[in-house]
Amino acid sequence: MPPELTQQEKQRQIIDKYIWTTEGRQKIAKGLQQSLRYRADYKSQGRKAYLVQDVPFGTLPIWDADPDMGAYFVGDEGQGVVSIQRATRVFAPFFMVTATPLFPMEQIAERRYDLPTRGKELAVAEINAKEDVRVFAVMDAIQLNGFGAQAPNPDFPVAAPVSPDIIADAFGEIEQYGIGVARIFMNAKDHADLRKFGRDTLDLQQQGALFNTGVMSQIWGAQVLVSRVVQPGVAYIVGERKYNGRILQRIPLTVLNAEDNIKRVVGYSIFEQIAILSYNPWAQTRLVIVR
Repeated sequence: MPPELTQQEKQRQIIDKYIWTTEGRQKIAKGLQQSLRYRADYKSQGRKAYLVQDVPFGTLPIWDADPDMGAYFVGDEGQGVVSIQRATRVFAPFFMVTATPLFPMEQIAERRYDLPTRGKELAVAEINAKEDVRVFAVMDAIQLNGFGAQAPNPDFPVAAPVSPDIIADAFGEIEQYGIGVARIFMNAKDHADLRKFGRDTLDLQQQGALFNTGVMSQIWGAQVLVSRVVQPGVAYIVGERKYNGRILQRIPLTVLNAEDNIKRVVGYSIFEQIAILSYNPWAQTRLVIVR
């Protein structure tokens, strides 16, 4: 008779049996601990500033802006003013955001938590963060350059702490064009100033589920969203999404298994192909906070 296996050898056989398939790793994970986590996983915030729209394969990312229509007063028996309209056409180039976390088999066997699944979650969170870095970089570029003859709304320099008066002025800069203010994006360090506002101005969100999505409060009907991607000292105030821009998806966030039996690694190929189209400099402004 073969010698009886030790408990450690039995565990090794179970791991060897299940580790090569996704279903098997999920079965192993049920008996494992959670990893030690430093902070909440990043949730995408930039997509709350723009409409998200899918672009089918083979379709060019071309959009037409509203024509610059005008109306005129005409005196009695006067001729109507003819206005020939040619709308502006814009093209949005796509770019890829990728992550490919791979995990050696020996590391998976040593860890007391489901290393591939946790790695996938963190990779998705980092793709969301990279996407938001590009979103806020686009907003910065608009504030700096505008669009040709369309000058951007001015920045609002603020000597900390941020006050309701300066936010009201920034709201008015957008609302003068008939655009409602929908969201404010800021760093948690600057949001601390808003927490000191009275309840007549600030509506704090108390639900934990909202905190996990970055929604911290509301001010005059606009959501205040906190993101660690937004640099301290800058806050972006943006109008309704339909007047602000588009985030175009040719390939939405996709997770594929990536295994290499020769190198004894398993993991995931995670990627998306998107474009950011921001076309209206009047739909945003920026607070520049000096402390």
